[in-house]
Amino acid sequence: MILTFADNSKLSVICVNASKRFFQNSNRNCLEIIVDPDDISFDSLRAIFSNPEKTVSMVLDGSNLYEDYTLRVKQALETAVLSEATPNSPEITADRFIVVMAQKTYIEKALTALLSK
Repeated sequence: MILTFADNSKLSVICVNASKRFFQNSNRNCLEIIVDPDDISFDSLRAIFSNPEKTVSMVLDGSNLYEDYTLRVKQALETAVLSEATPNSPEITADRFIVVMAQKTYIEKALTALLSK
C-alpha cells in the first residue's frame, strides 16, 4: 500500500487502521499507520509525521482520502504477531513502526482558519 502526502511524497505502508481515541481532551478520529522498519528509519518517519503541512492531506492507494490528521499521538517500534503459536509451531513475530495520527476537531479547524486571516 502506498500513502501519498500533501506534498506528493510517498510512503510504503503495511496497513492503515481507523479508530477513535481520547487525546488532548477530545474524542478524535485517528489513523494507525503501520510501517515496515526495513523501508524507512525511525527518524525519517518522525520527520514526515511531525510536519502538519505533509499530513494535512493523505491518500491511500490513490482512492482513500484522509484530511486534517495533523496531530501525532504516538510513534513507536512494537512487536506484532504475524501468526499465532500452534501446538506444532511457535508464534511468529516481527518489529513494526506504529504511528498514530489524530484529526483536529471542528472547533480547532475553525480557530486555525480564523487566526490565519
